Amino acid sequence: MKNLLSFLMFALCSRLIRGQGTAPLITISDGKLKGSVNSTYSQKLTYYAYRGIPFAKTPIDDLRFAPPAKNDPWNGTLDATKDKDKCTQIALFYSPSTNVTGSEDCLYINVYTTNVTGNLPVMVWIYGGTFMGGTSAYYQYGPDYFLEKGVVYVSFNYRLGIFGFLSTEDSTAPGNWGLKDQVLALQWVKQNIKSFGGDPNQVTIFGQSAGGASVSYLTLSNLTTGLFKGAILQSGSSLCPFAHTTNARVTAFAVGLSLGIETISSQTLVEKLRKIDYKTLKIAENNVSNIYAITDGFLGGIPMGVVTEPALPGAFITKKNWELLSTGQFQKVPLLMGFSSNESANLDLNAVRSTPLLLQYSLDLKLLAPAGLTKNLIKQILAGAKVRGHYFNTVNIASDPKKFTQFLNANQFIRPIRETVAQSSKFSKVYFYEFAYQGHVGDPNNTHQGVAHAEDLNYEFIMSDVTPTAADKKVIQKMVTLWTNFAKTGNPTPSSNSEVLEGLIWEPNGPGSNASAPIKYLNIDTNFTMMTNPFQDDWIFYQNLYKTYGDPPYVTY
Repeated sequence: MKNLLSFLMFALCSRLIRGQGTAPLITISDGKLKGSVNSTYSQKLTYYAYRGIPFAKTPIDDLRFAPPAKNDPWNGTLDATKDKDKCTQIALFYSPSTNVTGSEDCLYINVYTTNVTGNLPVMVWIYGGTFMGGTSAYYQYGPDYFLEKGVVYVSFNYRLGIFGFLSTEDSTAPGNWGLKDQVLALQWVKQNIKSFGGDPNQVTIFGQSAGGASVSYLTLSNLTTGLFKGAILQSGSSLCPFAHTTNARVTAFAVGLSLGIETISSQTLVEKLRKIDYKTLKIAENNVSNIYAITDGFLGGIPMGVVTEPALPGAFITKKNWELLSTGQFQKVPLLMGFSSNESANLDLNAVRSTPLLLQYSLDLKLLAPAGLTKNLIKQILAGAKVRGHYFNTVNIASDPKKFTQFLNANQFIRPIRETVAQSSKFSKVYFYEFAYQGHVGDPNNTHQGVAHAEDLNYEFIMSDVTPTAADKKVIQKMVTLWTNFAKTGNPTPSSNSEVLEGLIWEPNGPGSNASAPIKYLNIDTNFTMMTNPFQDDWIFYQNLYKTYGDPPYVTY
């Protein structure tokens, strides 16, 4: 008992110590910054944190539903010792909740560094959350493991939901405001990171889920040329069906109608929505989104997300995602990407069984066809019938929700991510992985088969008070070493002499490879092993489906 009390006191004190102190005063083009000095979770290293630095003006009034505007300089010294508000969101999005959290005053950036006079590689994190939720705050993504590997870590907020992605699909509100926030943040990094000891010419962007899809989109946009030299996509890609919105205009006007705005004019709609209180607007958006959740489950994309914009000045993306990838119209930087072994594992099967969604999928076969496969209704129905036969072998899909989660895993994640590898590797080196390690820190209860969506993040960030086991710590060290090696050199295993990696060499897929050659990937488990062709049966099935019923070019895949 005495030893336990001593340990608890040490843990409590270390938590308190990590948030205290004063970091060196930093001067950037906008003014001076006061940070804090901290020690990493393991107490191995001291680092400096500068949090809550504005990189854009508050996007209210005419800046709501508009590209971000660079912030104004400040006088004196800015207190950068605490995280700022996250961007406006519903506490439990896609639920009946009316608990609106966050603020429109949320466009802030955070920098963590161990050497303000250094020239260290920079890793810029983009959070996930279905483009509806998320935060860059330390409590959510503590970067301690990365800092111990000698990189500067940057995170920032970007607008979410209706504030970040409302689109009328015309010049009034073309959309993708959240992605344009990301571009401005990366421009801020390019301009200012040297002041924090980072190398502006050695920036790697990385993200998970919607953050991974964001990274993918950033490689496709001509607005980001020269802003990064490598990209890591975790459990998300621009080709994932959830990562693209197809009915943005309809959704925008539906939100307006729910607020009593009866108009067919884009300009009138946007002008009136700009005058709505942000909490009222967020609740209205959430109510409309819930209707989508009931009717199609977002298999065809979320209601407020990334859109293909009209070809106007300042557009983020104007062409179809798959077309850009397949023709090499993207930034040809080294890529590292992959997925967890069972992304849909944490889906509540009882909730799925009780929803009318499964009944609808049973009755309406076209819903089972991949989003964007074809606009031909007959082809959609025939393709949906093939999908039902391959995954369910029954008319009543609701009779086995586990098979539905297997279908979602392949349909929403594995197929589109592997296709991203297949297309990207024709032009760039691509390091592909599957995260299959079922450890204690990822899911202490370990109640499901495989590794669920976002469990892998626990092996990169300090996200909870769960103490890693010895096996967990080994995976953490290996994984963070691979990620930071990639940031430093463009190669996760630049040498076979790494003691931490135990001689591992991660083989990339790359230009010049035979199109019919096996796809190489690293299986991240208790052992890290090179393998080929993950989930091959699903891959072959969908390849044949696209050849038979598909009408390219596609947006998603």
